[in-house]
Amino acid sequence: MDLGGYVEAAGQRFGEFGGFAPAAPEALPPMLAQWAGVVLDREEPGLLTRVAVVPLGAGSLLPALRDELAASLAASARARGWETLGLLLLVSESAVTREAYDRVQGLVYSARRVRVVPWIVDLPRGRLYGHRGPPFGVDPDLAVLAAPSPDAPVPEAAAPPAPGLLRRRGTVPWLTVGLTASIVLVWTAMTLLGGGLGATEDSETLYRWGAALRPHLLADGEYWRLLTAGFLHIGAAHLAMNALSLWWVGQVVEALFGPTRMLFIYLFALVAGSAASVMFGPPLVLSAGASGAIFGLLGALVWYRIAGPERQRLQQVPLLVVLILNLGYGLIAHEIVDNWNHVAGLAAGFLAAAAAGVPLTRPSGGPASRPSPVVRGLRLAAALALAGLAAATVAGALPLPGPSQRLATALTAWHGGRLEEAAAGLESVAAAYPGDTHLELTLAWVYLEQGRFGEARGLAERVLAVEPQSAEARRLLRAIEFFAGAGHGGRGSP
Repeated sequence: MDLGGYVEAAGQRFGEFGGFAPAAPEALPPMLAQWAGVVLDREEPGLLTRVAVVPLGAGSLLPALRDELAASLAASARARGWETLGLLLLVSESAVTREAYDRVQGLVYSARRVRVVPWIVDLPRGRLYGHRGPPFGVDPDLAVLAAPSPDAPVPEAAAPPAPGLLRRRGTVPWLTVGLTASIVLVWTAMTLLGGGLGATEDSETLYRWGAALRPHLLADGEYWRLLTAGFLHIGAAHLAMNALSLWWVGQVVEALFGPTRMLFIYLFALVAGSAASVMFGPPLVLSAGASGAIFGLLGALVWYRIAGPERQRLQQVPLLVVLILNLGYGLIAHEIVDNWNHVAGLAAGFLAAAAAGVPLTRPSGGPASRPSPVVRGLRLAAALALAGLAAATVAGALPLPGPSQRLATALTAWHGGRLEEAAAGLESVAAAYPGDTHLELTLAWVYLEQGRFGEARGLAERVLAVEPQSAEARRLLRAIEFFAGAGHGGRGSP
């Protein structure tokens, strides 16, 4: 079949089975009208689809033809307020080469309400090759209509395998599947071994399985909990929310960056989010969850939006909506949401994605190209530095300053009998978190040992005013009366 025969046959299929009709001549710019064998439109509620059949031999004119098609769609989108899709169907009368296929990928265009995707019809091989990268997906109905022969329809446009690390053996996002399965399996094991659905909400069970309990994580040097806490979840609702988020975001990131880069981004964001939470968050908290790592994947998408191939970048508005909704919910529900974890994970994912780099960046309309050796070397150095930073943090080689560290130091001083140091540290932390009854009671016990009975009594009574049922505060008051009557300080512990 030659170009003319294909144009006639495909035009008939698009018209009879796809509901397409020839586009109005006045809607077509001059160059597109000259080079296109046929231009067809289909109008559906809120969507205009335009198919332009153009010979691949147009060569250097293809970017200009793409731009004209996009401009005509943009005019229709503005006039009607509709979404538009342009299919640039490039017909080749000779076997398509890898170089030609890669060059065509630079024609992908995505903007507000306007998308243009190139497909290649390889007449000698009887094949249809679709675009790769965002905007995702190939409409199987359009693929059948665009197939080289009605006797051998193509249910889904297939692209030649990408070289190097991006080669896929299938379409299953195996890393996303593995990470999602890991958090579900850990939760299930905790539930079964812990004796019921409430096991994953029990503090002792969570701690045994690797949750991060501040300040004990710092006092005991168990920095590995910064990593393990990301695979635990507190209750079924927490698990369901994070599993669904990971499944949704992970598939996109894995398709854009590949599994190796995605794993690096995920783990670095997980550790960075946990570390920031320990440094800046409340000091008496048991934390668990994959939220920081998931926000890291969102940060990677932000980087891709900035640095990805010009015509394959993610749409800005949906990504911003997702970020604003998630961060906004965290601000509203700040008492139950670990915002330090989320914000730090988002920033860490952005940095890790920048260090890892976007695979196979293509300039618009040009052949596939890789970054220069210098750029690749810098990215490798940055990736290794970030990975080393995360490993050093998990190993406890780096200090994590903040309220939790001050509290851990104060408790260590108290247990070592250095009461002045313990009191000063506890006073600093209690001042940063006024109204924390546990901190106030701990400080009161230290005051008791110092013989500062009046200050200890004042703290205990203030706790009782807030929590009348506090057995610990009542026990402390009895100890204060006993030791005050005896005329010396006393040893106690909350």
